This record gives sequence, structure tokens and C-alpha cells, in this order.
Amino acid sequence: MHALHLGACKRFWHATLVDGHLLPSQFPIIGEVISSASYPRNLTAIRPNFGTKSGGSPTSDAWSTFARFLLPLVLASHWSEDLAIDGSQVFSIQHKSFRPAGLSAGAPTPMFHCTVLVRHLVTMAADLSLMTHIVQQTEFTEARLSELDRVIGDHISSIADHIDPRWPVPNHHALTHLPDHIRRFGPPREFWFYSMERLNGFLKKTLTNEHHGGELEATMQDNHALYRTVQRQIRGLGNSAQENAFRKLLFDQSSSHDPFQRDTDDLGYSSNLATVCGKGDPIILEADIVNGIVTMINDTRGSADPLAVPDAPLHSRYQRPEGLNGGEALRISYMATSFPSITLRAGTISPARSRANVAKGASNVIVTTNEGHRPGELLAVFDHTHSNPRLGQLVKRTYAEVIVYRLVDWPEQHPLAPRATRLGYFLFSTDAPERRVVPIANIVDTYVAATAKHIVGNDAARFAARLHP
Repeated sequence: MHALHLGACKRFWHATLVDGHLLPSQFPIIGEVISSASYPRNLTAIRPNFGTKSGGSPTSDAWSTFARFLLPLVLASHWSEDLAIDGSQVFSIQHKSFRPAGLSAGAPTPMFHCTVLVRHLVTMAADLSLMTHIVQQTEFTEARLSELDRVIGDHISSIADHIDPRWPVPNHHALTHLPDHIRRFGPPREFWFYSMERLNGFLKKTLTNEHHGGELEATMQDNHALYRTVQRQIRGLGNSAQENAFRKLLFDQSSSHDPFQRDTDDLGYSSNLATVCGKGDPIILEADIVNGIVTMINDTRGSADPLAVPDAPLHSRYQRPEGLNGGEALRISYMATSFPSITLRAGTISPARSRANVAKGASNVIVTTNEGHRPGELLAVFDHTHSNPRLGQLVKRTYAEVIVYRLVDWPEQHPLAPRATRLGYFLFSTDAPERRVVPIANIVDTYVAATAKHIVGNDAARFAARLHP
């Protein structure tokens, strides 16, 4: 995995873009985009000075996050004017890879120059983004591995074709073996060293000089190994309702006990269905919320079911159908149970109203609508119960109150437009958001967001990069 994150991704940024003078020494637009970003709670936030000399040496985890969600988009923002005219940049570097054969030992290596279209550079970045997305998966099919193999080959070929065949390095060759390595040993999560790196980082922060001949390290490593063993046993449970409930209970209780676990995606247990979590509190719903629930119930009711209407005294704005008597109606109560957050794909999302840190722990959600997937923001989540007299039972459903944003088209001939769906990228506008009530099952993912004003030319434009495209 280091061949990808600390190899291909880091080399592309530093050796190709920075040392090759494709990016200037200062890139304020890139810093502005990174500064504007908001992240789900379980992601490492990227510092605004990422990729600069003052930004230090980012970890593999930081390079993974940057490559997956920001790299192609910050470059598209930085080169927005060049992309509009299909412009180019000059790659210029003094490097041993371009040293002519037979040059005397004392002679300096000449500068190498070539012109590169910026759309090709953005495409190279998009290939790196797709690679890092694929290897982050917990399950692999042969089709997915074939896609990884193809994207790695495309990226290396693009470097050779548009810069120079001498510019790929042995690390790129090592990368070509990654699909076969996954075929032999399973998903990279099963063999990468990120957990051990987190352990080492935790040890460095331990405030003690009394290590007692390594006993502290040995104890922590043993505890960490035990924790991982328990996780493997939990993953080995079956799929019955009881085992699934037991598995979720164990993960909910144990996830905070491992100080080396920063990325909750590593837990190995993730549900594609959003579920409420935390202690529920009784609330009184607003009229618009109840009217939205009524509409959803009526849209999905059976032909023999009574028509749903809001409880009349507090919801008189709802127009009761003519000729409907009170006894025939399915009366929808204004009482509900509110929850502080939801869990989705091993991550926790809290409504915007309860989040103090909107940049790290944002309420960004991808919502399924009749118009397709739309970026949005979680405002509230609650259980609501109504009685169905025909069935003689109570019906409990979970809903989410969300803001849904309007999608914006990509600029014409933009290199990311044909790749946006596969990478999970959206452009949207924060102008005139829609407030909706949706079933909690309609919340399918979360995303990283940042300004897209340089791509679209509108201050209200932002991009969304899905965590699980």
C-alpha cells in the first residue's frame, strides 16, 4: 500500500507537479480549496498547507484521503482557466532519469523540458484517485481487480506518453503487482501496516520516560493483538439476526477502546443501511415534517388502507380530501422520538444542529431522490409511529430531515465529467436548498465537500466526493 500512497501519489505531487515546476512555489487556490473542505467524522482532515514545505511529511493515511477526495479537484480548480482553453504547462526538471548516456562524470545533468496538456495531468490525478478508492474496499471481485489492473496501466502509460518513458520509476512497476497481491492475500486491509504505524505514533505521545526495558511497548502490542483477534472472531459470526445484533453491539462498545484505531472503516463491520444510534428523546414535529410523512405514507399505501391525514388540531394547513370523515382517516401523530446521530458504513453522522466542529464531523449525506443521488445535509433523524387500523398494528418508521442541494453541470469538455460518476464526484450549489423528509434508507453515503467556485465560476458552487462511490 505504501507503493500507492507514499509511492505513486506522493511522487506525482512532489516529483512531477512541484519539482517539475508544473505547480508554482505558492498555490493559493489549492490552499483555499483545502481550507474550505469539510469531512465526515471518521476521516483524517487535510491541513491547508498540505503538499508544501511547511506542511511537513503527511502520513500514508493523509495521502490516501487527499488522493481519494481532493487531488483531481484541487488541480481542476488551480488550472480552471487552462482547462477552459485546453491549455498546457511546461514540465521542467534536472533529474538523473534524463541524464544522457556517455556524459562525463563531472558534467552537470541538463534540464529536461516537455509540454503537457493540463487535462492529461488532471486525468493522471483521477487515475490515482480511483486506485486509492478501489484498494480501500473490503471485498473484491475479479471485475474490480481487473479494473484496478487497467487503471494502474493507464496511469503509468499516461506518464510515459505525456511526459517521458524514462519518468516512471521502479515503484510504478511494484504497483503493477498489487492486483495479483490482492488475489493471493486478500483485501489490503488484511495486510497493510497502518495500524502498527498508529501504535508507534501513540507510543511516541506516551508521557513517560519509564519504559522498563520495553515492557510498556510489549503490553500495548499484546493488547492491540488481542483487540484485533476479537475483531476477527466477530467478523467470523454468521448472518442470523441474533448474530448481527451481537456483532453490532460488540463493535459499538469496543470501538472506543482501541487507542490506535483512527479510521473506523478499518473495523471490518459496516452496514450499507443507515441506522439510528444514541438515546432517543421525545419531540413534537413541525407541521411541514408531518405533512411530508403523510405524503410518503399515502404514496406507498395499499388500495385497502385508509388515507393518511395529519392530526387536525395542530396541522390545519394540510388540506383534508373532500368527503373524508374523521373515522375513515389514518391520523398521523405529531409526536416522535429524536436521535442524536446515525451510523452508516461504519461511520457516525450527526445533524448539523448538534455539531460544534462543522469541518471535522460534517453532517454531509448523499440522499437518494426521484432525481437520483443528491448531496445534502442531515438536519434531524427520528422514529415515528402510527396505527394502521386495517392491520390492527402499530407501524414504526425512521425518517430523516435533510437539506438537499441542486446539482450543477460540469463545464463543457471537462476531463473529470466522464469520470465523475465512477469517482463519486458531484458539483452542486448551496443556493436555494430544498428541505425534505425522507426515509432513513434514502441516506446512502456521506461525502467530503469543498468550494468549486474556481471550477464553475460561482461562489455558491461546491463539490462533493463520496466516501464509497
